[in-house]
Amino acid sequence: MLSTKASAQYALVRQYVYRIDESASPSYDIANRALNIDEATAFPSNWRSNQDAQREWLAGLIVHNATHIQQGLSGLPTTGLDAEQQPRLNQRDALQKLDTTPAGDLYHFLDDVVQGREGSFTDWNPPRDPSR
Repeated sequence: MLSTKASAQYALVRQYVYRIDESASPSYDIANRALNIDEATAFPSNWRSNQDAQREWLAGLIVHNATHIQQGLSGLPTTGLDAEQQPRLNQRDALQKLDTTPAGDLYHFLDDVVQGREGSFTDWNPPRDPSR
C-alpha cells in the first residue's frame, strides 16, 4: 500500500525499518532498526470494524516510527515535542495518500493533532471515533 500510494514514505520505511515484531509493549529499536508493535496501538478498538482503516492506520504508524529511527541514527532527539513534529507530519502525509475512510477521518485526525486542535502533540493518541 505504501509502495504504490505513498512512495516517499515507503522509501523512508525501507531505509530505516528492517524488522517489525509483535510485542506486548510498543517501541522502536534504533540500533536494530526494528519496530515492536502491539495490537492495541496498531488496531485501535474504535476502528476494528473497518479493516481498510486498520491497515491504513498501521501503515501511518510504521512511517511515524521509521522517522524516529531516522532521527536516532542521525543523532537527533527521538522524544519530546521537537522530536515528535516530523514523525507526525510524515504520518499525516502518508495518511493523506492512503486514507479511504468516507470522511478522511484518519488523515483529518492527524492533521488536527499537528495543528494543535486535538489531543497532546507529544503523547500517542488512538484516532478518534469514525466520522466524529
